[in-house]
Amino acid sequence: GRATLLAAIAGTIPLAAGDVVIEGVSLRDDPRSYRRLVGYVPAGLVAWPAIRAGDFLELFAAEGGLAGKPLAAAVERGLAAAGVSGGAQARGDRLPDGAAKRLLVASALLFDPRVLVLDDPFRALDPAERRDVERLIADMMLVDRCIVAACDDGVVPSGWTHLALVASGG
Repeated sequence: GRATLLAAIAGTIPLAAGDVVIEGVSLRDDPRSYRRLVGYVPAGLVAWPAIRAGDFLELFAAEGGLAGKPLAAAVERGLAAAGVSGGAQARGDRLPDGAAKRLLVASALLFDPRVLVLDDPFRALDPAERRDVERLIADMMLVDRCIVAACDDGVVPSGWTHLALVASGG
């Protein structure tokens, strides 16, 4: 259903047919370049026992080809954007929902993607955490990113310019 479609757009699962092209870059023909254009935020943080926030971001940065000073700088920017209490040493499996969501968003922004794909970005957030994530998304929109989001609730943040409603089905 929805999560599968978003993961396919993000290039994290194989396409059964067809292709997705962003700014002329094809997922099928050049998957590595394509994935650098797309940031993906799944609905929840996968619990990796004892992984620290800094290590989590470093893993994504290294997978994307960063090393040395650029990798360290990307991790620092990600930690700052996430606003994770405890910084790099904070354990991912012990983060509150809002901090975990901000960490996921920060990992998706490591390469300054042109398209950001968000699966249920407000799930399990209290009102203050939701405002923080909405603010983070609004800031991303200001730098001319395309944001594709699927939300389970009926509350649409201000500033979102297009909306599609799916009544039922997958």
